[in-house]
Amino acid sequence: MTATTQAAIDADVAGPVIAHRGASLVEPENTLASLIRAKQMGCDWVEIDAQVTRDGAVVLMHDHSVNRTTDGRGALAMMTLEQVQTLRTLDPSTGQPTEHRVPSLTEAIETCLEQDLGLVLEFKATWGSDLEDAEAVAEICNTAWPRDNGKLIVTSFSAIGIARFGEVCPWAKTGLACLPPPPNPGRLMERLGVNGFHVNGPYVTPENLERVLASGAEVAVATINESAEAQRLLDMGAMGIISDRPDLLE
Repeated sequence: MTATTQAAIDADVAGPVIAHRGASLVEPENTLASLIRAKQMGCDWVEIDAQVTRDGAVVLMHDHSVNRTTDGRGALAMMTLEQVQTLRTLDPSTGQPTEHRVPSLTEAIETCLEQDLGLVLEFKATWGSDLEDAEAVAEICNTAWPRDNGKLIVTSFSAIGIARFGEVCPWAKTGLACLPPPPNPGRLMERLGVNGFHVNGPYVTPENLERVLASGAEVAVATINESAEAQRLLDMGAMGIISDRPDLLE
């Protein structure tokens, strides 16, 4: 059985394609419009990034600065929710401000549920606030995501952050984001309580991917925009491909 077939059978396994920050080549990344467009382009899973504002709200943002993706300037962690939501996101083609604002995590979850999208949620912990940021994200997931809907996977590059998230939100699947597949995946899964790993494409070899899969981990690979490379990784056993192209395998 191929990885693509297996992912199609198990609706709770993210894949085969996971739209990276939504349909981020045609809509502003990490916006509600990008999530809706990904669904329209035939993708059943999306990946988004979340961060915590100065006043404890959780919003969608990849960078720790708002400079690249909005018409504002400054560190997101130093802004209030009200300040963030006055910003306008930038068109990925022209770089000009759009009508779309930075959404809250709650709004993004509501949109995913309305669109019947699976959600891979990566929270970007601010260094030194890993535990508090994990708790803020977990509180929203506990409140907003239905527990009988298994299509939520929460990840982070912060090991202590994802472990804390799992303590506060034990019913949700979790994953550690990393560059190469870890050398001892079973140990990490046991210590952090994670279900899998999201790894970076250039670091993946048949040998290290096989080692991680042998541990029983679910594995997704980022960020792959070439169809042939995506299929090669799926044939090697990866369950999901995180891509800027929601229609990558069409």
